Amino acid sequence: MKLRFYARGTAHVSDFDALERPNPLRRFIGRRLTEMEGGRMAFVPKPDPDEVTARPELVKAARDGELWPADEETARACGVAFDPTFAGERANAKKKQPAADGKENA
Repeated sequence: MKLRFYARGTAHVSDFDALERPNPLRRFIGRRLTEMEGGRMAFVPKPDPDEVTARPELVKAARDGELWPADEETARACGVAFDPTFAGERANAKKKQPAADGKENA
């Protein structure tokens, strides 16, 4: 079974599927490594949810408030209520996208 999650708050939940690859990768669910100002790197929230294999560790992370279930099926599988507004957090996590005219859209 696959579950879909967004990153929540400042929590960094390991992507166990990536860690179990033949060449393990250090990744966090719902985050991507991005270069920030000054050349520093940070794991920032991704605009799209990550789809991962259902694991007890991830269900616990959702119950503990460390991941946002991205859909009702994932929330049901984790035994938590689905919040389609993500408490307003996802609106803040969306990056500004450049428009065709080169100006940024909110």
